[in-house]
Amino acid sequence: MQSLHCFIGFLLLAVVCISGRQVNIVQTCSTNGDRWAKKPSVPFSKTSSHHANTLKVENDAMHNAHPIIGWGAAFTEATTTILNTLEEPLRNKVMADLFDPVTGLGYNMVRVPIGSCDYSEGLYNYDNVTNDFNMTHFSIQRDLPTKVRALKQAAAIAEQHNTKLLVFAAPWSPPGWMKKNKKMGGSAPGCYLNSTTIYQAMADYVSTFITNYKQNGVDIWAISPQNEPGACHSNAGDTWFPACCFDPDFEIELIEKYLVPRFDQDGHKVQMMFWDHNKDDIVTWSSALAKSSSSARSVVDIVAYHWYAGQYFYHLNESTALLPEKTFLATENCIGLNQGWNGAEVYAADMIGDLQQGGSGYVEWNAVLDSHYWHDGCSATIMCDAFRHNQSCTPNAQYWYAGHFAKFIPPGSVQADHQFTVRKGLEGTIPHLSYTWSGTWVDGRIQLCNGGTPQHWGMKKLAGGFVALQVAGRSVPICLQVNPDGISTAGYKCSEGANQQWKIDCAHKKSCVVKNGAHCLKAYGSYAIMGECDSAAKWEVEGATLKLANTNTCLDAGGDMAHAVVFNTPAGNGKVVAVVENTSDDKLSFELQYGGEYADLAVPAHCITTFEWQN
Repeated sequence: MQSLHCFIGFLLLAVVCISGRQVNIVQTCSTNGDRWAKKPSVPFSKTSSHHANTLKVENDAMHNAHPIIGWGAAFTEATTTILNTLEEPLRNKVMADLFDPVTGLGYNMVRVPIGSCDYSEGLYNYDNVTNDFNMTHFSIQRDLPTKVRALKQAAAIAEQHNTKLLVFAAPWSPPGWMKKNKKMGGSAPGCYLNSTTIYQAMADYVSTFITNYKQNGVDIWAISPQNEPGACHSNAGDTWFPACCFDPDFEIELIEKYLVPRFDQDGHKVQMMFWDHNKDDIVTWSSALAKSSSSARSVVDIVAYHWYAGQYFYHLNESTALLPEKTFLATENCIGLNQGWNGAEVYAADMIGDLQQGGSGYVEWNAVLDSHYWHDGCSATIMCDAFRHNQSCTPNAQYWYAGHFAKFIPPGSVQADHQFTVRKGLEGTIPHLSYTWSGTWVDGRIQLCNGGTPQHWGMKKLAGGFVALQVAGRSVPICLQVNPDGISTAGYKCSEGANQQWKIDCAHKKSCVVKNGAHCLKAYGSYAIMGECDSAAKWEVEGATLKLANTNTCLDAGGDMAHAVVFNTPAGNGKVVAVVENTSDDKLSFELQYGGEYADLAVPAHCITTFEWQN
């Protein structure tokens, strides 16, 4: 009996040490066949292992966090024509892969161009009759068998799973007769005819689009006044795809004085988007909106942005601070064709970085493209071989990575307060300039000093006493540069241009400034930016390492080799979801800390993992 009591005592001790809560694990890896693969659950413990790497999660929401709106992709004419080409069983499978939350991604958002875009069979609009201010000749007939059909099928799949499909739209160009160059293609600054009659016609055109789509079974949830309004060209005809250049003041005026009043008149209850272009200039546009009148500011609901100029997380951070009441949404993102798993890692890192800075979702560009025809160098969520005899469709690498967000972080989820600290164990390589689609490949970062290769800087002497800061261990030479905004920095292909020319002036080796032009390199949180040459811009130069004075943080060319973001799901679901990506060549081990409990977890090399537990 005594031995039995001891055994029971041992069991009681185990009950004290092991929590009843478990962490469920789903994983995708480029290095093996794991695709949303369920792994054995890990129990929480009451005892910490004191691991050097930690993910500390608080139960509270992040300050000023906005709920997730959703995840999705675009239905261009290219996408929907390819869908129409597929035999019905294959088409239905592709649509389920995109919109069914059980067997597929469970996307709840679709972006649709108003008229033609750069993925259309030629330029077209819905009313090409000059000066048809009453929109008498307006017709969406061309869209009915393509975009409208696909949207209705997607909405039906979503409805089967008690989800409402959110459809948002933007014109790439107004009809040519509303523009100075009289063409859909091309955009000089101020592309539109400077007339209040034309401004009203632009609003009438969009409102009539909403009406026609609704009459044909598609509700429009949100409108952007113009896709990529910063796409300005000195020659009005030097771009073949439809475009129209706006400045922020005109877009604000168009929304407040023309679009919203016409929408109200027609009974359209839609969200209004603003900007809808790259993050490199999002601060300029956010500042303009922040400084506008209260009435103008109030009619904008969402600041939309794209990823093509680079990550620019610092700019997104600044913009969300300027407009804390606004929702921020990534509305167009695509990786280059044949980028594979390397591209998927960059894609997921961008998603996580956007979400960390206040993004409320992520919408990819074309949902479907053809691998042999009609891709224009861009990849899609699903790539098909649609125009040859043995039709097939295959989810791309980013499909599997996107699922770790879309399948587990539902609309209404709010980012949890969390801190991810990685001090050791990641010495591998990360995606570098074999991926060039987004221009600047990764923001300059400030990381804990770890002696890793991304923190080793060669100082190549240039003319005039300048040096180029070149990171070690890259097959393509990568140098630190100042981005065109004059504030943020990034690693990019070495060119020895003025924005890559640095002067390092040292009073002694523990008190140096790193200058480009009149400004100095310094830290803004985890970002390396340019600013005043003050005490916060002091560096210690130790061999090949640039270390912020009096800290244990170093200039890092690789950015994070591990990325994490954490969300509390909506009430009724009651879960906490952490998505952790490891882009290094080594396994990442860390301790999850939550509510006084602990779990030792790991993400293998080149994998993305979703961890889920009850709150």
